[in-house]
Parts: sequence; C-alpha cells; structure tokens
Amino acid sequence: MTQWRQALGRAWRAALILAGAAGAAAAALWGIQWWIWSQTHVRTDNAYVHADVAQITPRVPGTVLVLAVDENWEVKAGDPLVRLDPADYDLSLQQAEAALAGAIQAVEAGRAAARCGRKPGCHCRCSARPRHASITSALADLAGRGTASREQLDKARTALHMAEAQAAQARQEAERARAALGIAMEAPVDEAAAVRQARAARDQAALMLSYTELHAPIAGVIAKRSVEIGQRVQPGQPLMAVVPCMPLSLRQTTRKPNSPTCASASR
Repeated sequence: MTQWRQALGRAWRAALILAGAAGAAAAALWGIQWWIWSQTHVRTDNAYVHADVAQITPRVPGTVLVLAVDENWEVKAGDPLVRLDPADYDLSLQQAEAALAGAIQAVEAGRAAARCGRKPGCHCRCSARPRHASITSALADLAGRGTASREQLDKARTALHMAEAQAAQARQEAERARAALGIAMEAPVDEAAAVRQARAARDQAALMLSYTELHAPIAGVIAKRSVEIGQRVQPGQPLMAVVPCMPLSLRQTTRKPNSPTCASASR
C-alpha cells in the first residue's frame, strides 16, 4: 500500500511538471507571436469619428426675415439658409450711390470751372475785359473827334476797370478750381480722390447688403438650429451648423513599436 501511494505521488509530480512545462511553452509561444504581431501593427488608446462642421454665423446685425431650412434638412453648397431684413442696408447703398453721383458731378463742375475762359466763345467774366476794352477804345476815338462826351468816356473806363477786376477774380477762381480737382485736366474722373472715396463707400455698402443672405458653405445636414424668424441676431452669433455627410475621418492616438505616442487621422 505504501509503495502504491509513493508511485501515485511520483506520477502526480511528473504530471504537474509536464503541465508546467507545457504552460511555459505555450506562454513563450504566445509571447513570440505577440512580439511578431506588434512589429507590424499599431494599437490605439482612443479613437473617434471626426467631421468638419461648418458653423453658420452672420457678419452683420439684423432681423431674420426668411428661414429657408429646418433641423436635419439636407442642403447643397450654395443653398440659401437665412435672409436678414435688407431694408437698412439697401437704403445705405442708395445713399452711397447718390453720394458717388454727386462726387462725379462735383468733379465735372470743377473741371468746367477750371477750363472757363480757355475755350473760344466763352461768355463768362474772364472774357468780358476784351469787349469792354474795345468799347472804351472806340469811345476814346469818338471823344477825340468831339462826337462822344467826356462822361461817356469815363463810364466806359469805369466799366473797363470793373471788367478787369472781374476777369482777375475769375482767373483766381479757375486756378482754385484746378487746384481743388487734384488731378490733371484730362485725367479720368475716377482718379479724383473724392470719387475714389465715394466709390469705395458704395462698394462697402453693396458688400454689407450681400451679407444679409447666408448660404451653405458646404453640402451636408442642418444641425443645432437655434434661430427663429423675427429674431434679432448679431455678428458671430451661431445660428446653425452644417454637418457634412462625407467624408468622415477617424482620429486616434496610436502607439508604434519603440516610438512615443503620436496622433493620426484616416479617412
């Protein structure tokens, strides 16, 4: 009986030794396989799906007049989304256009004043002196012959002096008009500073008017709509978002063998 127990004990010990050796061999095999796999694969600590969401925000303040989309609606790039009340901006554009027309007219009037007296047949004050001078000369000739009175001659000379003063004043005004133009006489009207400034103001007013219409920058689905018709909105205020259907990207933090943690993205 004792020998049988001893033999059984030795058998158990041998079985345990064999089982331990088999386990160690299996663990070693698994470790080798894992090491080979880790040399050709990367693992991630976290991963999530990412999409480039387009936020819809106004660039000018205004009251929402038209709301063309609703939550979860699919839109294409360029589709109208929101329209603000354009009344104030339309009025500003009309005022800017009127100011531009006035600036052009003022430049043309200044150019005409600067040219006064240069053209043949001009009947302004700067051309009145030659007429008075010829009349005075004729009266002096008649007075020398005794056919015109001294009083008539004095009146003619007084009129000549007044015409000369008026002509001098007209020449000064023409010089001031040329100086006020700020451009050459034959230069285009658009080169005048006043016209450039008025045109820039008109373009700015037109740009502000165009900002009253908001369009979808990308194709996608409407989400997070937080605006209603009649609501007063301010620049930069989020009204809604457009979430693209495709493409989506998978962003993850990966660990490569023998390298520090790095971020990657794949579509």
